Amino acid sequence: MSEKEKPKRKTAGQISMDLFEKEPEVTDVRDARSEMLKDYVNKVEDTIAKALKRRTGDFFVEVETKKERTMQNVIRNFIMDRETCPTPHYDQIVYKYHRRNDEVEFLWSIPNKRLCMRIHRHPLELSPEMVDLRTTVFDFYDDTLLRKCKKLNAETIITKGIYD
Repeated sequence: MSEKEKPKRKTAGQISMDLFEKEPEVTDVRDARSEMLKDYVNKVEDTIAKALKRRTGDFFVEVETKKERTMQNVIRNFIMDRETCPTPHYDQIVYKYHRRNDEVEFLWSIPNKRLCMRIHRHPLELSPEMVDLRTTVFDFYDDTLLRKCKKLNAETIITKGIYD
């Protein structure tokens, strides 16, 4: 097939604009969430399968969620395996894979900065679904997650300030 005969693929920007201009379709939110979750789980499992071929011992899987600056309705998950536990930050989910018993351990899920700040400022005004996030957000802000990360990486944890 020559270059002229190949169908032209739309860019992410074109697709985003088409969706933005289109009338929203009425769909069952549960169905949409279920499809997104299935895709997410498949991608995490693929990342683990690839890491098992390259790594020895336990490893970590980090999921970073990023919203495109110019296309606000485009959200992407970047899933990567790591030898070390990543430093906690906004829009991040972290798992630890235990090779010995072929188990995936969920470590934390930190929402975006705006939601973290809302949870931190109004901890008693949360919906029942958000209550579990409250502990994670407080652990993130008081460095409990950072200390956990350092411990998992066998790093030195300094408990005193510079001038103590």
